[in-house]
Amino acid sequence: MKRNSSKTSKPTDSKNLNVGIGTARFTFKNGDSYEEKYQVNVDRRTLVKQDEGVYTTDNFDVYDGKWCDDKFGSDKFYIRYNNNARYKGNVDANGMMNGTGTYIFPDGSSLTSIWSRNKPISDIVYKEPLGYKWTTTLISDNVCISTKL
Repeated sequence: MKRNSSKTSKPTDSKNLNVGIGTARFTFKNGDSYEEKYQVNVDRRTLVKQDEGVYTTDNFDVYDGKWCDDKFGSDKFYIRYNNNARYKGNVDANGMMNGTGTYIFPDGSSLTSIWSRNKPISDIVYKEPLGYKWTTTLISDNVCISTKL
């Protein structure tokens, strides 16, 4: 991991004086990068994404939101995929769409739903690029929706 710039604040954990929060941009060996807040624990020899930050993969997918201990830490995340599709809404700690969110396809159409494990499950609204809306309250497990173009 290469560190580009850094600003570290005083430790925030009164029990452990070897923990600190900082702001920096990191570039990883695989080409991914992370910019904004991080937490370092000297005793554990760990550095993790913490609080607000932007993670960009080597293929230019961008994950913008609040991190907690190197995982997705808030319900609200903004994800922009390299094919210009986007998602904004709730995600779980592993980054799966869970809860309310909107997936926007590259053509401008969108799918707003309550999601479970990356699948729309209820209160589904598909909006076409011209603005026409299709709605349903529930979707069957037998239906397959592909978000890859």
